[in-house]
Amino acid sequence: MPPRRNPQRPTRDVIIEDLQQEIQQLQERLARFEHQETKGVQEEEEEVNPFHQDLHSEDEERRNAPSRARHPSDDSGVKVELPKFDGRLDPDEFVNWLHTVDRIVDFKEIPPDRVVKLVAIKLKKIASLWWENLKRNRDREGKSKIVTWVKMKKELKRKYLPERYRQDLFLKLHHLQQNQLTVEEYIAEFE
Repeated sequence: MPPRRNPQRPTRDVIIEDLQQEIQQLQERLARFEHQETKGVQEEEEEVNPFHQDLHSEDEERRNAPSRARHPSDDSGVKVELPKFDGRLDPDEFVNWLHTVDRIVDFKEIPPDRVVKLVAIKLKKIASLWWENLKRNRDREGKSKIVTWVKMKKELKRKYLPERYRQDLFLKLHHLQQNQLTVEEYIAEFE
């Protein structure tokens, strides 16, 4: 029989005590479940692979093997890839692609000396042809290779953003009026 509660104790204390007991019970159940799971997995491994090596020897092999230097962001558990760009002449799509690449490069902390090569891999169709042609022309003219993302972006913008793009956006913003539009429609209009 559970102990009697003091009727004068505040209800909040009673609720907290009950919750603590439930948490304790759940933790015990979880521990039992995890123990059963690991035991079951070990039994399955033994049945499936009779030649399985001892786990301790595998750990030793991993420690003694030459380790590859890993970048901290490699362990984030989030798979993020650079998007492809095919060279279509839609300035808004191009600007969105550039911003996405910038965010991914920042998130993955890609070393500056690798960004140009990685982005070049993601150029497809017309954009890929343009990039190869640009590299050939620069080589022929005796100019240095493009090795920074800043310089590559500058060349990409020169190719894929019309000269009047910024001015057109400014004019569009300047003449934008909400009129009878909802806020959502107004935002969509500007985008």
